[in-house]
Amino acid sequence: MTLEVQVNQLTTASAVLIRHLRLQVPGGVIHTVMGPSGSGKSSLLAAVCGLLADGLQFDGTIALNGRALLDEPFSRLDTALRERMRSFVFERVRQRQIPVLLVTHDVADVADAAQLTRL
Repeated sequence: MTLEVQVNQLTTASAVLIRHLRLQVPGGVIHTVMGPSGSGKSSLLAAVCGLLADGLQFDGTIALNGRALLDEPFSRLDTALRERMRSFVFERVRQRQIPVLLVTHDVADVADAAQLTRL
């Protein structure tokens, strides 16, 4: 299993955080992204998870074993559902100390697996 991240540009309204970055992370390998405060590390992780905050723009691709993970943009969901999904993901990460949780399509299946009664 290989996670492939291609960032053409990751920007805010006033700054370019990351430009021209390519990562390939094979399964079972841990990568560390280091840099000064405000350099885009957390924004990069958010982009990989499809959870960009309002005001951040991501131009690039995220793929797992060659399959695009962001083919159904999170931004197409209504705001209330996006917020519920964000809360759900971050709560799972906090409770179980999971460093990253990727959900791209079957949110109901993930909710079942987490024994969550409603989103």
